[in-house]
Amino acid sequence: MKERSLRRAPIWIALVATSAISTPAFAGGSFPLPEPSSLVLFGLGAAGLALGRRLATKKTSDKD
Repeated sequence: MKERSLRRAPIWIALVATSAISTPAFAGGSFPLPEPSSLVLFGLGAAGLALGRRLATKKTSDKD
């Protein structure tokens, strides 16, 4: 009987290890955060668009 349980030990170890690794310690309502460099690029793009729009409207009002 003991020999039979020892043969199945690697299977149980693998099952426990797999379930422990695949289950995160904190699995509650998390969401991915963008990297700081991505936020900087987004901010620069938005600022560039706003500045371009402001300059475009200023040029058209100067022509009138």
